[in-house]
Amino acid sequence: MSTCLTRSVRRDSELACLLLQHCEGTLPVGPGFEVVLINEDLARQAVALLDRMELSVDPVGAVCAVEGRWAFFLPEESDIPAWPAHTQYLSCGTTLPLPPIPGTSPAPINSTRWIRWQPLGRVITAPLLLQLAVNAVAPCTLAS
Repeated sequence: MSTCLTRSVRRDSELACLLLQHCEGTLPVGPGFEVVLINEDLARQAVALLDRMELSVDPVGAVCAVEGRWAFFLPEESDIPAWPAHTQYLSCGTTLPLPPIPGTSPAPINSTRWIRWQPLGRVITAPLLLQLAVNAVAPCTLAS
């Protein structure tokens, strides 16, 4: 469990400002949010599954690619239940490299880059829906 736990969630607008401040730098994780890193192929399939679902609100917030993994911003304590294999949970006190502000400079396809982010849109991802999607597509990914 995090040592700087606040038992709160940063508002999307507050987290978007924090992301802007740290673009092309290193973001300290927490308080008020944590991050899960998911293998890029698995993350791509999980997001595609969520996109196909008929949900009233898109459960996926800001996502950036970092060293072959996608980083999703989550509420604190989203590590319970435990995340499946091919994921890494970053809690308060760790850091995450961030890409440049979207649209300001092109990034090579394999570098740190934004996958999804609208400064005035959703930033936090719904952790339980993302976990369900990751678990649903993981057997297909592991078998190939």
